[in-house]
Amino acid sequence: MGPDANDSLAALVATDPAAAVAALADRYAPDCYRLAYRLVQDHHTAQDCVQNAFVRVASRIDTWRGAGSLRAWLMRITTNEACRLAVSGRRVLPTAPDPALAAEEAPDPVEGRERADAVRRALLALPPGQRDVLTLRHYAQLPLADIAAERGCAVGTVKATLFQAYAALRRLLPDGLQPED
Repeated sequence: MGPDANDSLAALVATDPAAAVAALADRYAPDCYRLAYRLVQDHHTAQDCVQNAFVRVASRIDTWRGAGSLRAWLMRITTNEACRLAVSGRRVLPTAPDPALAAEEAPDPVEGRERADAVRRALLALPPGQRDVLTLRHYAQLPLADIAAERGCAVGTVKATLFQAYAALRRLLPDGLQPED
């Protein structure tokens, strides 16, 4: 999406919030789903997470500061919702992998599940600021500048927080599951 489309979405937030939420859902729901699925590793829980995130967006669209991108703001809400569901202990029985994400799954499902669970537990153990920055950078693949704008800080602060998050993950994860910077 180019800058003109982002500007028109930002303008829509001010003039017609309901239409802005619908446009955000049309544009970013697949990205939100991929992010949520990577974090919760369950199709139904990821769908619930995205639905809950858009409910939050609809009720809080007027709180968007306009400093960062709408996508970064939405990804942060999705991340927070996925972490909330994971921390609450809500787990459904594992479902078949989402066919749309099958190429991203590990070749050995048991090993892949164990690795994903270990990483998810370590991610949830990070302080919220580190977890947010790491999730937005690694899973949502947002540029550092967008993360900085969303968090209201300098890019250097985001880089330092990301460095600290990777260091913490190295301490939290068992050997063989170390993060790649």
